[in-house]
Amino acid sequence: MSEQLRLKEYYPGFDQKVVDTVADVAQQQRSSSWEQIKSELPDNTVFSTEDSSIELLDIVPKDYDETWVYHLPMGNPLADHMQLRVATLAAAKTDKRIIAIGNPSGPSQGVGKLPAASLRTVWSGNLRPTIDPVMRYLGSQQIEQATHIGFSYGAEKAATASQYAEKYDQHVPSGLFMEPVAIKQRGLLELGRDFNSTAAALEGYVKASASGPVEEAGKRAAEKSHGLVGYGLGLLRMSNIAIAHALTKEGFENRVDNGLTSQAEMRAHLVWGTESELATHGLMIELAGRLQSKFGVGRVSTMEMVGQKHAMGDDVFLHTAMVLQNLNR
Repeated sequence: MSEQLRLKEYYPGFDQKVVDTVADVAQQQRSSSWEQIKSELPDNTVFSTEDSSIELLDIVPKDYDETWVYHLPMGNPLADHMQLRVATLAAAKTDKRIIAIGNPSGPSQGVGKLPAASLRTVWSGNLRPTIDPVMRYLGSQQIEQATHIGFSYGAEKAATASQYAEKYDQHVPSGLFMEPVAIKQRGLLELGRDFNSTAAALEGYVKASASGPVEEAGKRAAEKSHGLVGYGLGLLRMSNIAIAHALTKEGFENRVDNGLTSQAEMRAHLVWGTESELATHGLMIELAGRLQSKFGVGRVSTMEMVGQKHAMGDDVFLHTAMVLQNLNR
């Protein structure tokens, strides 16, 4: 089966140009190695403010017309598997500057713990402290306009960035929010169970990509993080406990609503799997409907990935196609 047909099995509505572009990238990646791909990426760097810091990967083409900021899922640092996800996207959009932001994770993994003074704020549901250093980095680079993209917890951060962008003299033309988490009230134990249930489908999506570099990058990331044990320890960091509590609240819709209100020309794109363990289909339909009623379908678009689960982002080619499909509109 061709890569184009494989992608259209996930979503028949993919534009032909999108699947052709992704198929070219997939062919190049499959004929390469993760070592070779990584050698062509810039090094991760750390940006610090007076009270916080973030780890980032800033891919700057010689010529680019726009900046995309990519917010990673919860507990994921800029380890090999996430570097590859970002590298695949960058290979498909060589005219975009792509800045990926890592998150605090397990032992020796991930910069970006929250300042102690901000833990209570985040615990209460306000995620602004999580994006403050991101917005300050954009300012330090004289970037005044950026599209924010995020998956899972990253979708919450991307929506928060659009919500508070005007506070940093930033303009957000588009926000792409894939598989958001904070769409209903649930306890920490329920949230933990829902997150854990997403792991069952992950390996299937990785194997579906049929990419040696994907397998290789995943193994290297697992070795460095000490696997699930290290990931679990990372989630027990005070920063991640505060973030997890914020995600138990029904905050996503309000973040997008505030972003669309403060950014008068912004477009919001919502993406979820109809079988998602976290972005529950019925709740996403209702949420999207309310936003479209308020702001119009011209500003709020939806992509329902029929039969897909939360881990669908781990098929890097499907993930890239979803981004391109929405942001090429």
